[in-house]
This record gives sequence, structure tokens and C-alpha cells, in this order.
Amino acid sequence: MINPQGISLVLISKDKKYPQEILDNLSQYPWGEIIIIVNCDSISRRYELAKIARFDLVAFQDDDAICPWKD
Repeated sequence: MINPQGISLVLISKDKKYPQEILDNLSQYPWGEIIIIVNCDSISRRYELAKIARFDLVAFQDDDAICPWKD
């Protein structure tokens, strides 16, 4: 099993604010770091953010769904 504390989670949204419902869901996991960009102009920005992530393992979460992350 992969420990979420060793994962950088990258979140992008074209909206002005990341959906709180999704942030609340994600907060139940002890991510190593969470990188959030709002007002994002391109989906490819998440790959640019992955390059600056602190951890080698990077996860992405869309802003329109709650993923069933398994701990």
C-alpha cells in the first residue's frame, strides 16, 4: 500500500475557487502536500506543477468528481 504522506496531490480548476466539497473529501487523507491552482488556463498546467512537486509520486484530482481514494 502507498502511504499518502509520500504523495503530492495536484489540483487545478478553471474556476475562481476550488470546490469545497472536494477539498473536504480530500482532507481525510494525510497527503504529503497539496498543490492547488485556480483560474487555470490549461489542463496541461497540472504536468508543469508535477515537475515542481516535492514528492516523486504525484496524484491528480479533477474538480468535478470525488474519487474513491483508498487508504
